[in-house]
Amino acid sequence: MAGLEAGFSEHNTSIFVFTGVRHNNSRGFDYQTAATHQLITPAAIDGLIVASGMSSLFTEKTKIEDFMGQFTGIPMTSIGIPLEGIPSILVDNQTGIRNIVNHPVSVHGVKRFAFIHGPGNNKEAKLRFETFRKALDAHGIEFDPELLVFGDFLPGSGNTAVRELLDRRKVRFDAVIASNDNMALGAQEELRNRNIRIPGDVIVTGFDDLPQASYTSPPLTTVRQPLYKQGRTAVDTIMDLIHGREVSSEVILPTETVIRNSCGCVSPAVK
Repeated sequence: MAGLEAGFSEHNTSIFVFTGVRHNNSRGFDYQTAATHQLITPAAIDGLIVASGMSSLFTEKTKIEDFMGQFTGIPMTSIGIPLEGIPSILVDNQTGIRNIVNHPVSVHGVKRFAFIHGPGNNKEAKLRFETFRKALDAHGIEFDPELLVFGDFLPGSGNTAVRELLDRRKVRFDAVIASNDNMALGAQEELRNRNIRIPGDVIVTGFDDLPQASYTSPPLTTVRQPLYKQGRTAVDTIMDLIHGREVSSEVILPTETVIRNSCGCVSPAVK
């Protein structure tokens, strides 16, 4: 939002935020907020930036594309996942995950990784897991399927994943790689509740670099998404579309590895 607001302010353009979610998600009465989508018309707005990464928490990519079909005629840009026929602002998930695996292996000698997957139908979650597997292969580390648990990108599924691994499957692991910060923070909470030391007994890493990642206990090693840059780039793209200028079908922004104490390192220079 900060990137969007700054970008549109520079263009002296107003921004309207429609906080409706997909009608078929399962979070209580959230489906009712989809009514706000009825306000999106060519007469009301000049362009539409879609938070597709958030929408994909609850539904498949093809259904999001079908849903966006109702807005034909409005210039659109997607942030999060690539959508057919819509210029998309993405992040380099692969380099981020490779680095977050390479560090515990190379620096801390980790060989037993548990992985908390995002929603099974989420494109970014799938890509992060596929990259995780390839990173292990590059180090000659065999992945144990018993160490894979699916979550929903929300903190509670991180807690649930640790309970599944320790209580039901009774498996051993030296590190938890969560495919986003929310689930990593939930996993940390569950491990702390069991008096399992982080990072002394188990290393935990995330992906996103949410604000709370830097002040949780211990601070979370993670992959920083360029969220502000995503917003600014989306603004530049939508303004180009509105004015009939050519744009790239995909823009992939770099990620940054942020080393903190949850992996066993102390780096006071990095926040």
